[in-house]
Amino acid sequence: LNQEVKQAQKERPFFLYVAYNSPHWPLEAPDEVVDKYRGTWMKGWDQLRREKIERMKEMNILPDHAALPPNHLPKWDTLSQQTKKELDFRRSIYAAQIDRMDQNIGRLVKHLKDIGKFDNTLFLFMSDNGSSGEPASEVFGYKWGENMMDNYEEWKEDSRRSSSQGMVWANLSNAPYRKYKVWTHEGGIKTPLVVRWPGVIDGEGKIVRDVGHLVDIMPTVLDVSGATYPEEFNGHQIKPMQGKSLLPIFKGKNRKPHKYIYWEHESNKAIRKGDWKLVAEHDRSWELYNLGEDPTETNNIIGEHPALVKELKTAWQQWADSVGVRPWPIEE
Repeated sequence: LNQEVKQAQKERPFFLYVAYNSPHWPLEAPDEVVDKYRGTWMKGWDQLRREKIERMKEMNILPDHAALPPNHLPKWDTLSQQTKKELDFRRSIYAAQIDRMDQNIGRLVKHLKDIGKFDNTLFLFMSDNGSSGEPASEVFGYKWGENMMDNYEEWKEDSRRSSSQGMVWANLSNAPYRKYKVWTHEGGIKTPLVVRWPGVIDGEGKIVRDVGHLVDIMPTVLDVSGATYPEEFNGHQIKPMQGKSLLPIFKGKNRKPHKYIYWEHESNKAIRKGDWKLVAEHDRSWELYNLGEDPTETNNIIGEHPALVKELKTAWQQWADSVGVRPWPIEE
């Protein structure tokens, strides 16, 4: 390549989408990383949940009045010492997966620093959903009783459905929010968006409480890059964007909020309007929460606001019809 082409490539903006599998199941991580976390979890999920909500309050992530929802799972103190060690081991593999992911993000950061692009790069880091409690039939994790510490060498690199951290530890991962991946209560859908953009975002460690959604990422990237959203591709019409750019928030300005934000997964459904959230689990009744006052969904006030409930139900159904939501289980 001639020097002009090389220079043009250096100046050309890049877009990199990195989709990590970790910390999804099956649980897999190098032994030396797993060993770093052995014993960390022997306090048990009951105590660790309490410590976590207090830590979140101290960090100003949650208000002081936020409540910890009841835990419907087995009490840690009722378990045998051997069971506790087995559970600590599974959670340690899960923690090691996150550790390895963090190490890889560090390598990306180092490379960007080495090529002089670190301070001219917008970072967006998020998760797609809350921690998984699957399978619900085995609260201690997939293949509990079959894949254990004493035969770890046999299943450690199975790379299939060898193990999971189970509902008990997923409950800690999502605490103090309710439910898990698949559900549309906050434990299933509430995830942070971590953003770094020197020169545009002032300061570090700032907590911004604006409510966004995954659909906001596309318009944000287009807004930042100056690209346009196409109307068609290969002769096929493309559906209009649903989101709103986050760029005003990055710049410390106000952004016109979504009127409604919608969810549906396997018949779990929800709609949010400002702090109000209407949510239902499968075919159960709707619940209503004011997340500004009750961020952990502990006080269902469905009977106190009939007009609002009617509005939100109608809006959710109109959206569901428009995008083709189908009853669950789906029958072909």
